[in-house]
Amino acid sequence: MARLVIVSNRVPVPKARGTAAGGLAVALRDLLTPGAMWFGWSGRLTAAPSTQPAIVEARGVTYATVDLTPDSYRGFYVGFANGALWPLLHFRLGLMHFRREDYEGYLTVNRSFAASLAPMLQGDDTVWAHDYHLIPFARLLRKEGFEGRIGFFLHVPFVPPSMLEAMPVARELVADLCAYDVVGFQTEEHARDFRDCAQRLLGATVEGEWIRLAGRRVRAFADPIGIDAQGFAQDAVRAESDKQVQRVAESLVNRALAIGVDRLDYSKGLPHRFEAFGRLIEKHPEHKRKIHFLQICPR
Repeated sequence: MARLVIVSNRVPVPKARGTAAGGLAVALRDLLTPGAMWFGWSGRLTAAPSTQPAIVEARGVTYATVDLTPDSYRGFYVGFANGALWPLLHFRLGLMHFRREDYEGYLTVNRSFAASLAPMLQGDDTVWAHDYHLIPFARLLRKEGFEGRIGFFLHVPFVPPSMLEAMPVARELVADLCAYDVVGFQTEEHARDFRDCAQRLLGATVEGEWIRLAGRRVRAFADPIGIDAQGFAQDAVRAESDKQVQRVAESLVNRALAIGVDRLDYSKGLPHRFEAFGRLIEKHPEHKRKIHFLQICPR
């Protein structure tokens, strides 16, 4: 039976009780139906890399994870993914730090992911890889013999050719994205920038959302991912009767409560937001006793 196989850098394996946490888990919750599989890094660092995935079954979904060594983690995750790709894709070239050995580590981990997952796949599975950590994954999975459908979704922005060319391996990255059958982006602007990169850097032919390159076609389009806003609103209404929520509300004593949920990184501008908030309080001290600010910082 055909399955959806999700592949991501980290896999939020559910605990014995409760559900998987994290933004990706929330966004993909409706797709995690019985029979689906989620594959990726366990979050653990071990002395020797694991090639045989550890398996956890929860609510009919299979969670398959592998460990990384500290050296692999530094090159793949810290070095290339977060040290080079992240600032580049967030238009922060001044913070981009490219090292060839980090890029080689990035390829090595993607290759090991492909080698570990391939034996678990069935011919009619659909593989869906997520985010900038896994750009080369489709090409490497094809080398392992998988001939099924492979899609990709980029959860961060994409940049135009003039900026992407600052990356020494820009052509390789664009070619690797073109190895997928479909590539999804958050906005049409980002999808268009990618199509422009394929045309300019690789000489691909672009026809609407379709890219023709080396005898095959890939669809690059915008399909924004989000959350179930109505479901969150219903949860908020139900929470009004919770005793702990009521205690928090009573403790405010007619003060406003502002809750921010953000990851603390420079792309969000949070250090600047805190500075602006501080200056506001300094300028208008009369509001200091009226506002209680709670910052929730996901890891």
